[in-house]
This record gives sequence, C-alpha cells and structure tokens, in this order.
Amino acid sequence: PDRIGRLVLVAVGSRFREEQLKAMEEAIQRRSDEPWFDDASAALREEQEGKFSDDAELGRLVARELPFYFAHYGENERAFVRSALEQPVDAAALRYFNTHEFLTFDLRPDLAAVTARTLVVAGEKDFILGPAACREVAQGITNARLEVLEGVGHLPWIERPEEFVVMVSSFLNA
Repeated sequence: PDRIGRLVLVAVGSRFREEQLKAMEEAIQRRSDEPWFDDASAALREEQEGKFSDDAELGRLVARELPFYFAHYGENERAFVRSALEQPVDAAALRYFNTHEFLTFDLRPDLAAVTARTLVVAGEKDFILGPAACREVAQGITNARLEVLEGVGHLPWIERPEEFVVMVSSFLNA
C-alpha cells in the first residue's frame, strides 16, 4: 500500500447482494425489446450455468452477452464486441468465480486498508456493478471519490472514451 499514491477503480463492487441480483435481472428485462436480447440472454444463462467446455466457447458466450454491459449498443460497442472475440478468456477462473465466489465474497472489511487517494468510477446504467455497488466501495475507502457517468454502462472507456480519459487523467495528474 505504501507504494501506491493514487488508485482508479472502475465498475467495481465489494460484494454481491441479493438486491444487486434483483436489480441486474430488472435491468436485463428492461432491454427485452432489443434485437439482440434473446441471444444475449441465452448466452448469459449458459455462461452462469457453466455450459461451456473450453476457453474458446466461453469467449464466444461472453461476446454474445456483452450488449447487456452497455447503456447504448452503437458502433463503438459493436467494434469492442468484435475485438473481444479475439481475446482469450479463462474458463476455469470464471467457472470458479461463478460457482464459489459470486455470492460469498465480501471485501468490505479490507477497504479501510486502502490508503491511496482513490477515484471510483461508476456507469449510471451499469447493470451489474452500478452506482450503488461503486458507492459502497468508495464509502469504505477513506480517501475515495465517486464519479458516476450518466448514460453509461459497465465499460465507460468504450462508451465515452474521451470523457473517461479526461476524468482519469485529471485525477492522476492532480
């Protein structure tokens, strides 16, 4: 900790709660009129149930479910999804997280140990780790500030790259 002067945390949570799962399910259902909804929902369900045999199959599932991670699924976001298909995904790690850690991990007791000035960035429309989850992290770190980007989902550097760069750069260079 003594070697870290500033820390940026984006779309982060200290735990998963039943309220988050309910909010996530509601956010998913609000997108039910999207043309990609049925395919993304099926992929998300298969990923969560561990219905993949290897890293390549998991990578294809994750790419199919990625539209949920954006507030708006435009050309930048589609380009990101296409590039995501080329990135390796560790199936064993994700399977372990989904079956052993997802509803049991709790980092809140450790947040007070973070002494660095911290910027916590949340996307207002993040369906999985939105403002409430990020606020809990920011409140647990003594020198933390929460910034919520309106109209943005889980990946603000994709949806609003210029604004994200300015925000992070300003914080790091202050």
